[in-house]
Amino acid sequence: MLIKYVTVLMLTALTACSLSSPSESEPVTLYRNSQVDSSMRIHIATFDAEDSGQYYNLVNCRLASKVLNANVEALNPGKEQQTVGFWCEEGNFEKEGQAVTVFDAKFPFTTER
Repeated sequence: MLIKYVTVLMLTALTACSLSSPSESEPVTLYRNSQVDSSMRIHIATFDAEDSGQYYNLVNCRLASKVLNANVEALNPGKEQQTVGFWCEEGNFEKEGQAVTVFDAKFPFTTER
């Protein structure tokens, strides 16, 4: 009887863990807009690694967007505000939505060779 009880308890615990694992990452999508139409939302990539921690996809997408925005700034020196840029949104690609107008740019190392 004890073995049956322990088995049921373990199966219940395993099922609960697999249904609501807080370590699973949600997909995050990298977008950019267009020089022709700044409200356009162009799909660049979807970060959808599974079982990589709660913020893994978000952190990697934001890192990519910052580096790409730094490259855009480096190609347009002296321009006060970039009109083309990259940003991340949680979830899968959606064609409809609001485009971003301010782009965060950080380059983890110098852009000079």
